[in-house]
Amino acid sequence: MFLQPALVLPRSTVEHLESDRDILPGVRPAVVVRDELGAGALLLLDLIPVGQVLDVIDVVGEPFDAVGGPTMGADALAHGVSVVSGCSWFSVRKEPKGHGRGAWIEGARLVEGDRVVIVEDVVSTGASLLKAVDKVAELGAVVVAATALLDRSPVVAKRFAAAGINWAPLLTWADIGIEPL
Repeated sequence: MFLQPALVLPRSTVEHLESDRDILPGVRPAVVVRDELGAGALLLLDLIPVGQVLDVIDVVGEPFDAVGGPTMGADALAHGVSVVSGCSWFSVRKEPKGHGRGAWIEGARLVEGDRVVIVEDVVSTGASLLKAVDKVAELGAVVVAATALLDRSPVVAKRFAAAGINWAPLLTWADIGIEPL
């Protein structure tokens, strides 16, 4: 599942978490926002229900400054959490950028002491997420939790426990009735 905003507003505040009107038969926008000018606008979280975005915030259970993870899988979820919570968001590249700053991380400029949540859509081994954790830690940011929409293997929880990071997936293989990897 991916978040596909139909409209992105600069630094908006959440007005309502559920709209009471359909924009198409049976389709309601997940979030109604109000921009700095006071004009109402709709932010459509098409395929990730706002409930899952709110679930990410709930499972973390503590304040955080930024959210992100490996690009592309984490981008949609991180952006949704950012819009709803008001925190910053970032993406961790698979390789450093080949020019300019040669950055591994794009988006929010993470600094020492920033409290960060690492997210992903689907996790099989945790390797990409743990690589993202390492890149965030190199900047001095503190990973307070990691989560995914779906955890496909019991190995992931073990790897995060060994790293001392709270692992709180929204769903596991058992929840959807498939065999673990």
